[in-house]
Amino acid sequence: MKQYLDSLRHIVRTGHLKGDRTGTGTKSVFGYQERYDLKESFPIITHRKVSVRSIFGELVWFLSGSTNIEDLKNLGSTVWDEWADRTGSIGPMYGSTWRGKAPYKIDQIAEVLKLLNDDPNSRRIIIDSWYPEQLPLAKTKPSDNPPLGRMALAPCHMMCQFYVDENAMLSCQLYLRSSDTLLGKPYNIACYAALVHILCALTGYRPGELVVTTGDMHIYNNHIVDGALTKILAAETFDLPTMDITDAFEEGAIVIDKLDSDADVSVYSDILNKYFVENPKDTLDKLVNGLSKYQSGPAIKMKVSV
Repeated sequence: MKQYLDSLRHIVRTGHLKGDRTGTGTKSVFGYQERYDLKESFPIITHRKVSVRSIFGELVWFLSGSTNIEDLKNLGSTVWDEWADRTGSIGPMYGSTWRGKAPYKIDQIAEVLKLLNDDPNSRRIIIDSWYPEQLPLAKTKPSDNPPLGRMALAPCHMMCQFYVDENAMLSCQLYLRSSDTLLGKPYNIACYAALVHILCALTGYRPGELVVTTGDMHIYNNHIVDGALTKILAAETFDLPTMDITDAFEEGAIVIDKLDSDADVSVYSDILNKYFVENPKDTLDKLVNGLSKYQSGPAIKMKVSV
C-alpha cells in the first residue's frame, strides 16, 4: 500500500489548513490519484489492523439496498452508528441509491451487471450516489436529516465507473469528493476493490485495476495531534493478501452467462437479491474467507469526527 502511504505524505508535505463541517479542522489537498493493481494482490492496509468483516459487511449492506444500521450490525459492523437516527436510518443514501430503493427507482448495480454482460465497451457503466435533492441540510446534525427524508451525510464515495479492456480485465475508477484519509479511506479502497471482485465473479471478467481519484483529501487535526499519523507512517508493513471469490457466486454467474440483451434488468436484480438480500451473512462469510494471507500490525485507535 505504498500508494496510500504516499498520499499521507503528500498531505503532510503540501496540505493547507482548513476548517470543516465537524469543527475539528484538517490539513487538506485538492485533487489526487492513486492506482492499485488488483491482478496479483488485494489493497487492504497492513500497517494497522482493520476489521475485514466490518469492511466487507458494509459492502454487503450497500448491495442489499438497506439503509438501516440494524441490518449492518447483524453483519458485524458498527461503522455507521454515529450518524443514524433513532430508528437506525441513515436516510436515502448508498444502499438505496445503489439498488433503487425508495425514493429512487433504478437498480444501478443490476444495470451495471447488464451493461457488463451486454455492452462491455459502454462508457456509461456507472454507479452514481449523488442526488442533490436528497442531500443533508446545512448546519443540521447528521442524525436529524433522515427523519426529514434526507441523507445523514453527503456521500463521500459519490461515483464510480467501470471499464473492460481487450484482455477481459475489469477496472474501476472511484471518485471520492471528500476523504478522511487516515481513518476512512482504507475502508473505501478495500470496499471498491471487493466490489470489482464481486462483479468479476458474476460476469466472468478478471480484476484489473482500481483507480482512486480524490477531491478534498485530508487528515483531521486530532489525528495529527494524538500521534496516529506518526504511528501509521512509522509502522511495519506486510505483503498484501490475495482475494479469490471465483466460486462464491458460481450459480449467479452461470445464469448471467446465459442471458442475452433481451433479458430484463429485473433478472439481474433477482440474482443480486439472492446473495445480498436473502443470504447476506453467507455471502459475507464467502468474501471474508476469500481473502488469503492477510497479516497486519496492531490496531491504532483514532477518534472519528462526526
